[in-house]
Amino acid sequence: MAAASAHGRIADLLQRGQAQAALAACDEALALSPADARLYELAGLASERLDAAQNAIDRYRRALECDPRGRIALQNLGGCLARLGRLEDACAAQAAFAAAFPELPEAHHNHADALLALDRNADARAACQRALAVDPDHGPSLLTLGFALADAGELEAAATTLARARERAPASVADFMRRVQAHPGMGANLDPASIWLWRRFERLQRCDWNGLADFLNGLRAIAADPSSEPDRALGFAAMHTPLTAAERLQLARAIATPIERRVPTLAPLPARAHDGPLRVGLLSPDIREHLGARLLLPLFELADRARIEWTAYALSRDDGSAIRRRLKAAVPRLREVADLRVTDAAAQVRRDRIDLLLDVGGYTTGAAFEITAARPAPVQVQYLGYPGTLGSRRVDYALADEHVVPAEHASHWSEALVRLPVTHFLYDFREPPPAATPSRADYGLPADAFVLCAFHKGAKIDPETFAAWMEILRRVPRSLLWLIDSAPDAEVRLRAAAVAQGIDAGRLHFAPFEARERYLARYRLADLFIDALYHNGMTTVCDAMAAGLPVATAQGDTFTSRSAPGLVSAAGMPELICATRAGFAEHVVRLTADGEGLARRRVQLQRRAAPLFDTAARVRDIERALTMIWARACSGAAPGSFAVPPADR
Repeated sequence: MAAASAHGRIADLLQRGQAQAALAACDEALALSPADARLYELAGLASERLDAAQNAIDRYRRALECDPRGRIALQNLGGCLARLGRLEDACAAQAAFAAAFPELPEAHHNHADALLALDRNADARAACQRALAVDPDHGPSLLTLGFALADAGELEAAATTLARARERAPASVADFMRRVQAHPGMGANLDPASIWLWRRFERLQRCDWNGLADFLNGLRAIAADPSSEPDRALGFAAMHTPLTAAERLQLARAIATPIERRVPTLAPLPARAHDGPLRVGLLSPDIREHLGARLLLPLFELADRARIEWTAYALSRDDGSAIRRRLKAAVPRLREVADLRVTDAAAQVRRDRIDLLLDVGGYTTGAAFEITAARPAPVQVQYLGYPGTLGSRRVDYALADEHVVPAEHASHWSEALVRLPVTHFLYDFREPPPAATPSRADYGLPADAFVLCAFHKGAKIDPETFAAWMEILRRVPRSLLWLIDSAPDAEVRLRAAAVAQGIDAGRLHFAPFEARERYLARYRLADLFIDALYHNGMTTVCDAMAAGLPVATAQGDTFTSRSAPGLVSAAGMPELICATRAGFAEHVVRLTADGEGLARRRVQLQRRAAPLFDTAARVRDIERALTMIWARACSGAAPGSFAVPPADR
């Protein structure tokens, strides 16, 4: 009876959202009942709520030691393992769940999802069929089967299966749609062609380059098809590829056009000058624990209140994070619109009498471009979050600079371009440097090695970039490449790719995910940061230079391949920029031979005297750009490109 009472009390704590208290209560009860499987399951559930996946795994495994058929432990263990990137272990756990409960369609479905994550397509389809044999209308299984068919290139069969899911299991489809609004990507609009493409991109994120040519050709085909409705996440995926600026515009238009067809605009609202500050609404999916939130902080905390009156529209729910609280304290007004319909969110912007809407999400994760597409403000501008054109007639301007979009590239943008005088990018260089510096030994880095740092996510590491890095290792004695462990199996693939190019796999080192202060401090251990060629580092490049680490980069011909050169130039080091991608390896080899030059640049970066590091001045540039856009609109002039002049000193 006492055990049942404890179970009920802990379940009630979880129901009320008190996960920490529930976990403490579990530990207290387990001290008295150490073989209680239900208590371990409740502890696992509490750990999951606290985003402590490894702790949840430990608790579920203890539960299964006590009761090998514990349904909650069997059902949840695989998901926790998958969140930590342990996909093989996750698949084995889901197989055990399906074997223990073959009468449950969700058990076979979970196994199918795990198999699909491992690219075991035929096995995943078979698991879906086992689920559908139990329940022919099981929505999640119909959806996963549709994805698997699309991934296999069986697009007609996929379309039929997904249509069946819509017809037979509308609640499951609606739930799926709600979830992918926060995590768009594979099949957010249930378009088989988009699903096929997204699956290829998922492999690229894991540094599996076998399908790169197919992915590029598929992007070009879907962009050129006037009847297509590409998943918007493909726009961001394309930023990591060799697609030209013209091809990226074509894809962006293919994404924007169906949205414009679906979303009617509100009644036109003319721009009219008024007394008081410019009323700017900022629409963001990242007012939460996210690096995008850190980029936005200076905009609010350093705002000239006499010039700009900010209203933030949060597309993410309150996650209780410190960064969310700080943003909320800094902005005069924060509207929660995550749960509003598009029409209601747009109406809220209109009621707030916003003069200029600044969309900092575009087609990124969690964004809601439909709100911008409704044209709730007289003037609409896109900035920061999406590194390219949105291809939409519903957006008037984009903030850029002369480096990322020179005049000769303007035709590849649907928006009029406003070029900021130093850099388009906003980074908070006010953040104090980490107090402590780790040692190379902490990361297994030899003390006498020349450490080339390349903390890029897997999607940014393309074959051409990797080949350049291997050429550098080949020519620079005692050099090693320091990467991040960013995706399941990426480390294995990159080591194999190095060996294939004649480089010892031991010269590749991988750093783990760490808390921000430790992450920033470890840059100090490297000798030189080397960039990716098609999608440069942006925040990462600023992180490196903030830590005093020089950055070598190369000039490309798209926004994403010209961003780092702009930042390095603004840091006062144009000599670190190679004029071409083809010459990048030779360029880096020369830099590594100049130890004194690199040391001087470290000191130069630590002084933070270059324009890049003046965060307050960069905020003033953005504010001047917005007020100039508004003045132009109030004059009756159509949107047109212009440059913001340097501020008077």
